[in-house]
Amino acid sequence: MKKIRSVLVANRGEIAIRVFRACNELGIRTVAIYSKEDSLSLHRFRADESYLVGEGKKPVDAYLDIEDIIRIAHEHDVDAIHPGYGFLSENADLAKRCEEEGIIFIGPKVEHLIMFGDKINARIQAKKAGIQYIPGSDGPVMNYAEVEKFAKQVGFPIMLKAVNGGGGRGMRMVDRMADLRDAYDRAKSEAKLAFGSDEIYLEKCIVNPKHVEVQIMGDEHGNVIHLFERDCSIQRRHQKVVETAPASALPVELRQKICNAALKLMKNVHYVNAGTVEFLSERIRSGILNAKKIECSLKLSILSLSAMKAEESNICKAAQLNDVRTEKAVRLIRAGCFNCGKIRFFCADIFDDIKAMIRKCKDIFEIFRCMLQSHKYVEKERIMSFFK
Repeated sequence: MKKIRSVLVANRGEIAIRVFRACNELGIRTVAIYSKEDSLSLHRFRADESYLVGEGKKPVDAYLDIEDIIRIAHEHDVDAIHPGYGFLSENADLAKRCEEEGIIFIGPKVEHLIMFGDKINARIQAKKAGIQYIPGSDGPVMNYAEVEKFAKQVGFPIMLKAVNGGGGRGMRMVDRMADLRDAYDRAKSEAKLAFGSDEIYLEKCIVNPKHVEVQIMGDEHGNVIHLFERDCSIQRRHQKVVETAPASALPVELRQKICNAALKLMKNVHYVNAGTVEFLSERIRSGILNAKKIECSLKLSILSLSAMKAEESNICKAAQLNDVRTEKAVRLIRAGCFNCGKIRFFCADIFDDIKAMIRKCKDIFEIFRCMLQSHKYVEKERIMSFFK
């Protein structure tokens, strides 16, 4: 496989800047794309070169213009495209077009994006790997009668989810029969608007679960490692608000079980590159939720940024995976020491909601206070505002 000398990041903002920073450390030329509205955006000026994408289109649509991204890559001698996360990161069409055009796609293989982009297929893969997963329908439900039948069989509460969903959209929790019909209609309508498909499937709802995500990396030689876990349990409208790493209040045995399950799943499908496997845990039970494209920024803070990005680039060059887990991180996580951890905040415009949630979650509050004593690992200014 050809050497990566230049990378185009098909993303914007801090996501793109993180990739540029890692590329600079590796001596790789960087190329940014920007919409007309992002003409003065910082990420444009952090790259070696930057070019307008999706001219005449809306801001979001510009970054989703696959053909224009490919055009820019060809015109400016780009060897590889990194999608970041969000936007096209889970889009198999971009990976396929890169493959067709002889451009390296820094991300999972096309077959893996297809395999895990659909939640029904993800459940099937979990079943094949022999991993415990949440009870649910075997496929999309065809009509309301099937929904009603499922609810009577497994009991309330249940979750209605868009097959192609993500980001908390197309999801409805129902805890009584009187609300089922309305929730079904709304879930289908929202799924159609957000994802272009109104297919939904059903799952038994786990009430107040611990949402744990495991970071993994795999190479072309069959090696798969995990990079530990993070806790994403504090959510608003099914979207993550706070992430902590390592996960708090997670028994050592359960942590090991979850990490091993993530490895088993990815080894079973011969997964290549970086990814995330998500779990819901209730007491000592756990179930697989989905597997998806990596969201790097939290995990990179307790590991090595350069090492992680170097490994991702090396994997795309068919090199063998090195174990990038730092000895210090391994030792501290095994010891249950949260001073090595990192907190990541989402939805910065809803401080009051976050404060309210933190007051109800004393273990998270204690972790915040503990982390503030270790300024080396925490961006204090991003945390202090939540204590005022």
